[in-house]
Amino acid sequence: MRPTARIRRNPVIRTAAKLCRQYLKWYGNATYKPEKNGERWLLRTLAGEPVRTVLDVGANVGSWSLLAAEAFPQATIFALEIVPATATELQARTAREPRVRSFNLGLAEHTGTMTLRYNPAASTHSTFTEYPHPWAGQQVECPVMRGDEFLAREGFGRSTS
Repeated sequence: MRPTARIRRNPVIRTAAKLCRQYLKWYGNATYKPEKNGERWLLRTLAGEPVRTVLDVGANVGSWSLLAAEAFPQATIFALEIVPATATELQARTAREPRVRSFNLGLAEHTGTMTLRYNPAASTHSTFTEYPHPWAGQQVECPVMRGDEFLAREGFGRSTS
């Protein structure tokens, strides 16, 4: 038997390899679940800070926005979701939290619209780039705005005195 094959069958080596693969998955942030990818931990760690404004750009259905609202009770959360169907779900999920202001809007280098690839079965995979695999989705026109225009429109940078 070849040495490599013998090592791969060793239960200790197999367990170590499995742990290494899991670590690399965490390191690469391959999950969108805040409780698994470290985002919930980060929000809890920052919870004592006097945060007044949070931007959640690419908010999807609002899970992270709601966690931010919980972590920062004095903050207003601006949740932006570019895909109209997903933005509708975002608005419904965050409707009971008045500090979450949801927008059907993406940020881009121009103001207008942008064509995205959207798969209703996997809204987190919406993208303006080509999928690296066959996909069963659709192309949708989505509203976009320059970030500086959005911030000015919403009153960021204005003096409160």
